[in-house]
Amino acid sequence: MVAEYGIAVLYALFLWWFSTGVILFLDGLPRWTFKWSMAGATVLLVGALHGVWATSHEQTPFGAYAGFSCGLMVWAWNEMAFLMGYATGPVRVPCPPGVTGWARFALATKTILHHELAILISAAVVVAVTWGAPNQVGTVTFFVLWLMRLSTKFNIFLGVPNLSEEFLPSHLEYLKTYFVRRPMNMLFPFTVTAATLFTTYLLHMAATSAPFPATAYALLSTLSALAVIEHWFLVVPLPVAALWRWGLRTHDNLRPEPDPWPALCEGCPIVKEADHDRPDDGSVPHLRAWSIPLDVECDPARLKVLLDAIGNGSYGKVESVDGIVRAGARWIRFDLEGMSPVELPPGGQPRHQPRVVAVGHALDGTRLQAAFADCAARPAELLRREAGGGH
Repeated sequence: MVAEYGIAVLYALFLWWFSTGVILFLDGLPRWTFKWSMAGATVLLVGALHGVWATSHEQTPFGAYAGFSCGLMVWAWNEMAFLMGYATGPVRVPCPPGVTGWARFALATKTILHHELAILISAAVVVAVTWGAPNQVGTVTFFVLWLMRLSTKFNIFLGVPNLSEEFLPSHLEYLKTYFVRRPMNMLFPFTVTAATLFTTYLLHMAATSAPFPATAYALLSTLSALAVIEHWFLVVPLPVAALWRWGLRTHDNLRPEPDPWPALCEGCPIVKEADHDRPDDGSVPHLRAWSIPLDVECDPARLKVLLDAIGNGSYGKVESVDGIVRAGARWIRFDLEGMSPVELPPGGQPRHQPRVVAVGHALDGTRLQAAFADCAARPAELLRREAGGGH
């Protein structure tokens, strides 16, 4: 019995760790690969739903393993759809400054609304295909993951010391503006206590049940215990990212950094130092390179106002700005000197990914990101007033 329980625990640990790493690896790849990753994941989703249904009447340890694995794969599809930007929400811009309370909660909900709806639909399908069947391991696995993730989202929204920001890909950077860093929130003690009690119940059932339910409870208790540990990671300063460094190595902020300047146009990190600009005394001038993808359609007039504001020092001492973005039916390249049309190759798509790169001293990256998002969402007159200090 002890050996069977140990095998179930190790299996659940490995499947959780490996599937998380694969998802992190894939969502750090270039965005043109996402459609192929999601296509493969969708094939697995169909197979997982079939597996949940096919094993729902099999009350054996194998049936428990199969149901658990298939339930986890259904959940993994939803995580991939979110992290790759296919199922996020109608709001995809940073939280405006000064927004608090229910207004901030409403905006934060809209950033993940489509993701939550996708999870709800997935849950309904899983329940439907296993309705009335004796093997509910796949269904319970999915719901355990859903409830624990909801708890984590609420705690991050309300405020915890460790926000696990390193797990977000660059195209979801705006979500960080909805997070709050604080020592504790009132919800955390209740959620972690409830999760611990639930895990204890599952452990008790695993130790006192027949082979099939014992295997099921062993798998589920391991998953629940991992969720409890993940909750504690929110408040205990531990290098959690080290567990998936192999998966995170595709993310910009963990890529090896060769020569600083050639990397600036291809997914450069937020901060780089220019060695050739160091003073003779060896001190660091804090020259920074900042870059984000531009997944918006910009209004040229609004973009011109923003470039003027950047040149006037409204976003720090910026030495240079360079980027390419869609503007209606055409593409434009821009810098601090102005804008020019891009000559497109056959096929009508630019050779480079639309993005902006800025280099300078004391760059305000958060405000820059919000401002470029505003190029498509706010009137040029309002940007002029902000750039001119309200006049």
